[in-house]
This record gives sequence, C-alpha cells and structure tokens, in this order.
Amino acid sequence: MAVRWLSLVVVLVTAAGAVGDVPISDELFYRAPRLFHLDDYDRCQFQNATFCMGVFEISPEGEEGFKLYQEMMKVSEFGFRQNRSVLYRGICLASCDPGDQDPEAKLEEKDPAAKFERCVDHELKKKYDLRARLQKLQYCKSKQNPGIRKRDFTDWLLAAVVVIIVLLNVVGTLYDFKKDPCVKPNKFLMAWSLRSNWNRLTAVHSGDQRLDALAPIHGIKAHMILLVIFSHTTFAMTMVYPHDERIVDDLGDSIGATIGTNGTIVVQTFTMVSSFLLGYMILTNFEKAKKSPNVKYWPVIVFSRYMRMAPTLIFVVGLTATWIAGLASGPMWNLVEELEGACRRKWWSQLLFINNIVDPDDRCLVQSWFFAVEMQLFMGAVALALLLAMKPRCALRVISALYVVTLGVNFALNLSWKMQPVVKFATTDQVRTMAVGVDSYTWMFSATWTSIPSTLHGLFLAFLKYQLEKTGFKPDKHKWITKMTYILYGCMITWLLGGDLVKRIDDPFWLAVYATLDRNVWNLMVTFLVFAYIHGQGGYVVPYLSWGGFQIMSRVVFPAMLVHWHVNLMSVAAYPAPVHVTYNTMMLNLVSSIMVTMMFSIPLHLLVELPMQKMLS
Repeated sequence: MAVRWLSLVVVLVTAAGAVGDVPISDELFYRAPRLFHLDDYDRCQFQNATFCMGVFEISPEGEEGFKLYQEMMKVSEFGFRQNRSVLYRGICLASCDPGDQDPEAKLEEKDPAAKFERCVDHELKKKYDLRARLQKLQYCKSKQNPGIRKRDFTDWLLAAVVVIIVLLNVVGTLYDFKKDPCVKPNKFLMAWSLRSNWNRLTAVHSGDQRLDALAPIHGIKAHMILLVIFSHTTFAMTMVYPHDERIVDDLGDSIGATIGTNGTIVVQTFTMVSSFLLGYMILTNFEKAKKSPNVKYWPVIVFSRYMRMAPTLIFVVGLTATWIAGLASGPMWNLVEELEGACRRKWWSQLLFINNIVDPDDRCLVQSWFFAVEMQLFMGAVALALLLAMKPRCALRVISALYVVTLGVNFALNLSWKMQPVVKFATTDQVRTMAVGVDSYTWMFSATWTSIPSTLHGLFLAFLKYQLEKTGFKPDKHKWITKMTYILYGCMITWLLGGDLVKRIDDPFWLAVYATLDRNVWNLMVTFLVFAYIHGQGGYVVPYLSWGGFQIMSRVVFPAMLVHWHVNLMSVAAYPAPVHVTYNTMMLNLVSSIMVTMMFSIPLHLLVELPMQKMLS
C-alpha cells in the first residue's frame, strides 16, 4: 500500500509540472490530410448524385506516407487529442477522381459504399502516400434513394395523440373560463385547463413553513439543469464536423474540458435531492395524517411516481420516433435520424425504465439512462424509507452502514472490471460517439448501483432533518455552518479541477478509487450545502436560491431534461457545412439552447405533464 501511495504522489507531481503536449504545427496541419472533410451536400443533391458519409481508418504505404503517418500519430499520443489514424468524410461521389477507372472500379459503380471507399483511398494515396479503409459507413443518399422513412401507422397515431392533447387543453381552458363558480367544477376538465395549470406553475409561496424552508432546493435544481444543458451543448458540438480540428484538440486539452467532463457528476445532485424529498415527505406526511408508515404503501407511492414520469417520457420518445427527424435535413442530420431508429426499437424499454440495462449502447435519448436509474432507485428508496420510518431513531445508523457497504461493493466492481472515471474515458473521440461501446460508461457511469450512494445521501439528510426538528434544533446558534459552506465552494471547484491530474494516472487501483469516490465526494459536499440552505444558513446564497423565478424553473426540470438534447443536437446537426467550434460559438449555442429548451419545456409541462399529474391526484 505504501508503494501505491508513493507512486500516486510521483505521478501527480510529474503531471503538475509537465509541459504542454506536442503542438500541431501549421506546417504539419496543412501538409497532412484534414481529419474532417464535408462536400457541399445541397449541390450534390442538385447534381442528382450520391452523397456518402463515413469513418475511415488510414495506414501508410510508401516512405513519405510512413513519415507523415508517424508525425500525425505523435500529435495524437496524448489520449485527449483526436486519433489521427481515423478520418471523417462526407463525399459527393460525383466529385470522385475518375483517373483510376480500372475494370474492378467500374464494377463498384453500382455499389455506392465501395465507390466511396475507393474515392477516399485514391485521394489519400495520390496526395499523401496513405491508404484508407472504410471503418463505418454512416449513410449513402441520393434523390432516388434519399433515406427518408415513409410515414406509417405509428406516425399518424402520434399525430392523433397530439391533436387530442391540444383539443383537451382547449376544451378544459374554455370550460375553466365559462364554468359556474357556484357549481363544483369537473375535475377531469379542470385538469386540462391551461389557465389553472399556468397559475399552478407560477405559484411561488406555499404557506407551509416546512415547505417554504425547502425553497432553496428549487434554485439548486434550476442551476443543475443549466449545467446539464451546458455539458450537452459542448458534447453536441463535438459530434458534428468542425471547421478546424485543432481548436477541438485545444478545447479537449483545456481545464475547461476537465470541468465540463468531470462536471457530469453534478447530475447526481438530482438523485440526492429526489431521495431527500421522498424521505422527508414520507416522514412528514404520515405524521400529518397520523398514520403509521408501512410497506403496504409501497405500490401506491411507486405507481404515483411512475405515472408522473411515464406519460411525458413516452410522449417525447414518440415524437422522436416519428416526426422530429423530418424537421430538417443536411449532411450531419443523420445524428438526429439515428435517434428516431433507436426510439422505434427501444420505446418499450423506455416505458419500463430499463433502457440503461437492455441494449444500453442503442440509445434513444442520450440522457434517458438517468430517468431509468432514477425510477429504479426510487423503488428501492421508497421501500427503505418506509421501513426506516417505522423506527426513525435507528435510521441514520442503518443508512450509514448501507453506505459503507455500497461504497465497498462499488469499489470492488470498479477494480475487478477495470472501470475508469469519466475524466479518463471521456476523450474527444469517445464524446463524439457518446461513449458507445465504452464499458466504463455502461457499467459504471450510467449503472444503477453506482448511484445508490447518492440516494443514501438524500435519505440520510431527510431523517437527519426530521430528527433535528423533533429535538428543537436551532440552526441560528450554529454559525459555523455558514462558514463551512464558504469553504466547500472552494473545495468543490478544487475537486472538479483535480480531475485534470487523474487524466495522467493509469494504475487500475487508483482509477478504481477515484471512480468510486468522484461523484460521492462531490455529493457529500452538496448534501451538506443543502442541509445548510434548508436551515437558512449560507449567507446571501439562501435568498438567491429561494428566488421565485427559480421555483418556477425547477418545476419544468423534467420536461427540460427530456427535450434539451433535441435542442442541443438539432441546432448543430442542421448545419450544411462544418461548424466553427470556438468558445464564442459554444456560449452562443448554450444561451440559445437554454432559451429554446425553456420555450418547449413550459408548454410540455402545461399541456402534458401537469394535466396527467392532476388527473392522477
């Protein structure tokens, strides 16, 4: 163990004092083939030609090609630079050089994929003394074969559902305006009243002292969804063809990229807050109703949560599987079309909230793994909270014991399966494919068991707050709590930045340690901050987070989580040419993504999510 500690110190000191990696000189950049090339898609369609897009693996052939290849590989040695043995091409086959029209090539004319490969290979051989082999064909399209799916029963069924929802909202709203105030209103129609739902969305004060104390949680949720949108904005811009791949490399090597990738752990805050609210509401509601908690209530609580999430989720999945892919076109629009195919294949696993387990690499919605994990953890959290609520005095000890056991199991799994933390496996190339085929993403990052500690954080906080209320805890007498929050702000930033040092570590033991502790150390700090905020400690941060605007925004977090990826991806996938990826364009896309996401989230909340919740209640 002492040797491991010494090796870790040596690695970190070396990394901290290391100079920059091999830069990409202008001479090499303009002498080597570009990683990304995109022909004019619209012009190709006008010429009635075939447009193909795919990924190629290159290899050297002659001496000059070997020297160039070696220089390219030297630039790519650092794992967070793009792999320069792989090229991305979108080619109009009409522009292919006909200079090598041998008999075999003429036979390939009827096979667009074969002609596509020969075209790219011929260009690289002629200009760079390199050879290309088609690694993945993404598509070949022409006017005769546009690759557009014909409308079927599912499309028109979803269209009918949309029409019915709109009509229900129109009828419900008119009924609300015209109803007799002296007559008891029809609950079904009132559930679809847009005016009533708007008033519920914009209501700020509850009047319940216990609930009002939880107001800062709204601000936390609002900030978390902004961070999620920011993270996915950068991911979407990494998935499309960039105008200058050197900028993408520079961004991938930057501290900002470390914060962005390591910052994905903030999504665990949603899990912690959700389990806290669950545990606290179970304790307070049973106390208010003067009923004894019992596991017999488990089916009712779980079914209620399922019906709050499933209708809105399956509605968005249905839209993705039918009409969304037809909203635009372009050379990079296949990224959206792939979502359509996945949602058609996996809609049932989304409905059952098992999509993170069943064919996890076939992703309908990139972020939907989180909904599956949330529902799976919710079922376990309800059972545990009901059992512990029977004897709340021993709850904190039981939860602490479960927490230690869970961390031990997760560490053992991470070590035996050689899992890597997100800052290690989230290279630019892996982000471009959304980590498809990466075991650490499937069986660690998006796995249910690695989020169990976050659930236990929330339940621990719920029982702690409930017990402190019973003992007459006076937070105003503990000024150290506010001082501790200021210290934690610095610790949280340091923890995110610390991921940059982890990039240089290759020891499986320490990678397993960090993969186990990464999100949990963060969540421990967030849990303490939530504890401080809901007790009015934290200085000016508490009234800031309690602002009414954040309360409104937090109510549309679920719809925002559902639709933001469509906004992030579609805004760049519709580009007809390579995208200029810079800090400025990223910030512009972030701001526009936030605004457009809210534009869609609020109607989705008012027209679909809230009516279903009110009908259930």
